[in-house]
Amino acid sequence: MHNHLLETIQNIWIQQLTGVPSSEELHNLLIPTDYNGVAVYEESSHAALFNHLKDSFPLCCRLVGESFWYALLHQYIKTHPSKEYDINAYGDSLPLFIETFEPVKTVPSLIELSEIEWHWHILSLMSPVRPFNFEAFSRLDEADFQSLRFHLTPNLKIIQSQFPIYQIWEMNYFELDKEINLNEPGESIVLYQKENVPCIMLINEEERLFLEYLLKPLPWHQIATLLNEYMNTNRLSEILTKSMSYQWINQFTMEAV
Repeated sequence: MHNHLLETIQNIWIQQLTGVPSSEELHNLLIPTDYNGVAVYEESSHAALFNHLKDSFPLCCRLVGESFWYALLHQYIKTHPSKEYDINAYGDSLPLFIETFEPVKTVPSLIELSEIEWHWHILSLMSPVRPFNFEAFSRLDEADFQSLRFHLTPNLKIIQSQFPIYQIWEMNYFELDKEINLNEPGESIVLYQKENVPCIMLINEEERLFLEYLLKPLPWHQIATLLNEYMNTNRLSEILTKSMSYQWINQFTMEAV
């Protein structure tokens, strides 16, 4: 996805930021001995934060290139000093920083890709999620269904994008050499943890609606009634079964009626 307009804007911005007139000098600036050189700050807080962000957002780096991404990270660290005791918590505001950052206006998909990477980072730090208790669920009787409520697995995230965001993630994650047409229809994805493994999956419109409706504080029979406007009972049952199997849903409770 080579973008000459993006490349021009990036180069102008990098030169303004660093005061470097040529790509060769920029390369020297970003590597060994200048202010932005990682080696100079090896023992510093700045270097620690930079390395943490570099490791947490590798796909964003592949999308826009090392020089631009590293300069962006340095700018973020300078304007957003860490207030976190745990370095792993630093970087949650980076997607918002990117969203308001003028030089990346030509790559709007970078915002959502950074959201995916940050949430992937969060999921990788979580303790294993308890799987759905099918045995307990099988013991419910018909009367229980009036008060039954399903709960999405902790930290499950739904992203509805105007871009083919799953293809963009896939291309950068697997380092595929392919062209992606950003004018293709948008895609929705779900990020979640299955046992102790972060997962990402492309979902269709019915599955997205199903998951978003489960965020409502309502018992299952009311959720099912609302969803019947968009899908029949058989399709609803299929998605419910899939959600339990993939651990999009990981528990149920009996709510007071």
